[in-house]
Amino acid sequence: RLISSFLAMAVLVGALSLIVGARLLTRSVFNEASNRVRLDLNAAREIYRNAADRLTLGVSLVALQPEFRAAVRVADLPSLSICVDTLAAQLHLDFAGLVTPAGSTVYRSGSQPGGGQVLNPAAALALERRTAVSGTLVLNQDELAAERPDLAERARIVLVATPKAAPRPE
Repeated sequence: RLISSFLAMAVLVGALSLIVGARLLTRSVFNEASNRVRLDLNAAREIYRNAADRLTLGVSLVALQPEFRAAVRVADLPSLSICVDTLAAQLHLDFAGLVTPAGSTVYRSGSQPGGGQVLNPAAALALERRTAVSGTLVLNQDELAAERPDLAERARIVLVATPKAAPRPE
């Protein structure tokens, strides 16, 4: 009887220790994973903000250049195209452009002559707020084709039919 009591007590203490230990270990692993995800998201957010700030600074510096201001004042399209194309190349932009305060397009880098007057939503927001804006947005095919037709084609995602895929219009 004494041996079975000690054995039952040892099993009970062992089971309790196992449960408490597993719970502490699980909580520790979840906390570590949560902290790592939080830190990774903060790092990604900072990298994104840094890129947006870099773009805003680059555009602001070009806008302050006397050559650029003079070209805008007299609507010197060749000089404006050089400024905008140089800016796009230096900042590794897929496209860049100029619009008037009324919203009409003056110049688009990468677009073909006479290529669409679709106003970029970012330009529309900047005109509305009368300040520089930055962020991420999704352009539809017409907006992207107006900026650069090859980008619209590159951005197209070919949908592959699978056996369990729902029917969809393409």
